[in-house]
Amino acid sequence: MLHSINLPSCLLDKCDAVLNFAELDIDLIIQELVYTSCGTPEYLAPEAILGKGHGKAVDWWALGILIFEMLVGDTPFVDEHPFLTYKKIISSIPDSPLYVESPAKDIVKKLLTHDTTKQLGCMQNGVDEVKNHQWFKSIDWDEILGKKAEGSNYSKTCSRW
Repeated sequence: MLHSINLPSCLLDKCDAVLNFAELDIDLIIQELVYTSCGTPEYLAPEAILGKGHGKAVDWWALGILIFEMLVGDTPFVDEHPFLTYKKIISSIPDSPLYVESPAKDIVKKLLTHDTTKQLGCMQNGVDEVKNHQWFKSIDWDEILGKKAEGSNYSKTCSRW
């Protein structure tokens, strides 16, 4: 589990159209609930903020925040003050702008569900629920796993560090 590492600043593009996680100094395999939290305030899940103990649901929450930010250009609970950001996360339901298409709205809504027993990715079929969502219908997961998929906006002129 990632447990809300610092997204999206931990994503790297290695010039091969494959995103990679970079900030994995929190290299733990967690089997039970944890009661600590770290990460970008806008990406923290309600249960992490409230100190209720959290598991993989916080990672699905962070994915919902990341998708929302990629679509809209900002996180759904942003505020100048972290305390107000936390308050919004705990008490608000994100509202997508009208220009966001239905499948995108639906996956964000299902990932940013406060009830983790009903959250996409946390129910009986786990990750398959996410992978089979309408928003990912054009994704060939086997190609991605085999690093054979090429990004649609991938530039062949990527500079090396």
